[in-house]
Amino acid sequence: MRLEIERLPSGNLDEFIQRFYEAEQPVILTGLESQGTKSMQSRIWALAHGEGGEAHNGYYSSPIGLGAGSVPVPEIVERVFSRDDIAHKPEPLRLWMQPRNNCTGLHYDGNSLCGLNWHVIGRKHWLLIAPNRLLPMMPLTYLTMTPDDFEPGPDKYDVMEFVVEEGEMLFIPRYWAHRVTTLSEVNANLNWVWTRRVPNRTTPVGRRESATLKVRSRIGRLNRYITPRASLADYGDGGPEMFDSYTRDVTKRELVRFVMGELVNCVMYPFRSAAVHNRQSRMHTNNFHDSLNPFEAS
Repeated sequence: MRLEIERLPSGNLDEFIQRFYEAEQPVILTGLESQGTKSMQSRIWALAHGEGGEAHNGYYSSPIGLGAGSVPVPEIVERVFSRDDIAHKPEPLRLWMQPRNNCTGLHYDGNSLCGLNWHVIGRKHWLLIAPNRLLPMMPLTYLTMTPDDFEPGPDKYDVMEFVVEEGEMLFIPRYWAHRVTTLSEVNANLNWVWTRRVPNRTTPVGRRESATLKVRSRIGRLNRYITPRASLADYGDGGPEMFDSYTRDVTKRELVRFVMGELVNCVMYPFRSAAVHNRQSRMHTNNFHDSLNPFEAS
């Protein structure tokens, strides 16, 4: 079915927690100050080229406290990160900056990540697919093996499709598959990510994630050759207790059904692997290493 995403004023913190965070439903938070100013542009560029963080393929990570004179942290982010039911990396802030028409491959985020994605500069088109139906998945990973022209039929999947404008923030719960296309000449997003300590096994994708972890923990050295690699020793940066929380209720029957499904994915993988890796490469396209600041030309 085709679903409509709601918009909620970002100041309604209690309503956000009760209706969306706890229910693990996406929502667009409005009313954040538009930050497409020269001041914010220079801060974004400095963050991507300064010290205190780490460059990755496609994004730049940084601690949540960015220091005086850097980008602000919205109150709703501070509210979530003050909770004791989450775990996160020391650098939970991810800065994404891509040119027009950059498109991510359809995937859900590893480590059972949830995210608050603030569109500070530019606009993006989002496609979200609810985790109540399984997509064709790359074996033992969170990447889909859908073709480039894949369009999820609303008769089979619950789908949200929308544009997030500059100054709005999108809440993406764990396991919601997403494909994102940039619409502006220059785009910058600040994305804070975390993992909830208690699993959600009420959906097929949530149960698949638990079974994936269980299987990968049992195949020993072979796990290091599966890409993307999973950090099993410190899953979601929550330590052994979190890993146990996510895997202890997986039954033998579940594991058998999961392995049978993954064998089907293995059969399909050779026919879809090139498209998967091409999408991953395109997703990593960014403006971080341009010789000229793209904001100066925008």
